Amino acid sequence: MLSTIIQTTVIYWATALDLLILIALLYIRYDDKRHREITIGQIIGSLSLVLVSFLLAIVFKIALPEWILGFLGLVPLVIGAKILIFGDDDSEAAEALEKRKDKNLMITAMLLAFSSCGADNIGLFTPYFATMQSKYLALALLVFFANILLFSFLSDKLAHLTESLEWLEKYSRWLIGVIFVGLGLYVLFDAGTLSMLMKIIFG
Repeated sequence: MLSTIIQTTVIYWATALDLLILIALLYIRYDDKRHREITIGQIIGSLSLVLVSFLLAIVFKIALPEWILGFLGLVPLVIGAKILIFGDDDSEAAEALEKRKDKNLMITAMLLAFSSCGADNIGLFTPYFATMQSKYLALALLVFFANILLFSFLSDKLAHLTESLEWLEKYSRWLIGVIFVGLGLYVLFDAGTLSMLMKIIFG
């Protein structure tokens, strides 16, 4: 149980660091009276991505044997390697933030969650859920939700810490990349995919 809580927390924050910076910048732009709109939008957007990943994982669990599910680990593995080699480009999300200046803040925060984290979240969360023991799925969902709430609190506080924001922008790429690669390898091993491939190849 404890390992599920720790793993889920690490995986969530691996995908949330870029969004943390963008949401903090959004908080900076507007006074405290409008922060509630940003918070609600971020929660809805982030929770939607978790639920989509969860539903995809359930479908895969029903349709495929576990060792086949392990191939889903290639998705975060490739994304992580790409981030480590080429960097993590959030220019599209930043551009979306600029274009939606003075528009509905709740919708803006939701769109930031989708544009900044959408593909990464689904690519990371789906194999994680798909290869998890069924008895821990509900716990993982609760931990994701708790971390999404914590994210809202921290992003608001981070908006007042310029130096921390700059440090996060500089080094988040490496942390995100390593966690993605690590999860990809974990899924491949834990699902028995690599050992099955070895048996097929070498008899």
